[in-house]
Amino acid sequence: MEGMYLGWGTLALINAALANIDGRSPLLYLLGSMLFGPLVTLVLAVTRYDSEKGTVFSDLIYGQKYNKAVTPGSFPGWLAAFAFAGLILLAAYVIWG
Repeated sequence: MEGMYLGWGTLALINAALANIDGRSPLLYLLGSMLFGPLVTLVLAVTRYDSEKGTVFSDLIYGQKYNKAVTPGSFPGWLAAFAFAGLILLAAYVIWG
């Protein structure tokens, strides 16, 4: 049972870090992750925050557009998808051993 708490807490910390990288509130996502865990990870994986448009859906297949300059510190969509897949595998391992 301790492993489940450790995995859930690790997931919450990773979600807070991802939210911070994307310009969202890390505290809000940390607290949300402690309650809803993988659902918050899913939200982080399929959406991104745009200062002009607000929260928009990400393109998980192609990542960022190729004709658009990548700003330093941005988190590419392919990396978010990779992190999401890893977290799902970690959660499955913690739950089903």
